[in-house]
Amino acid sequence: MFTMILILFKLVISVLSFSFIFAISSAEPPQLNKAALSNITTREGTFHVFACSINSGSLPVSFAFLLNGNPIAAESSDVKIDNSNVKFSLLTLQNIRQSDSGVYSCVAKNRFGSDSATWTLAVNGNVALNALMCQ
Repeated sequence: MFTMILILFKLVISVLSFSFIFAISSAEPPQLNKAALSNITTREGTFHVFACSINSGSLPVSFAFLLNGNPIAAESSDVKIDNSNVKFSLLTLQNIRQSDSGVYSCVAKNRFGSDSATWTLAVNGNVALNALMCQ
């Protein structure tokens, strides 16, 4: 009986040790998929969706988007931020204006650290005006 208890105790210790080692090895800051982000040139009146995703890192991860270093808030119908997924976030800009031009950043954070990626959006001319000029 004592041998059986000793074997069970060793098994429990082994499982707990493995769990502890796994918890330590999976404790890592987020690493963003920077290949998915690129510099964009577009025209006024169009829309664009920026996807910010992590390749690795411990969950949970929070995402934030910045424009020229300032947090972007989804305060209008032309700006939407979808943080409903645990591994990626989407920034949608609708009816893009020249004032939307600038340096955009995505920051992913967890309790072990953060990672960020940056890209630029350049906005040229008005779609309707350009269409009229081409006729």
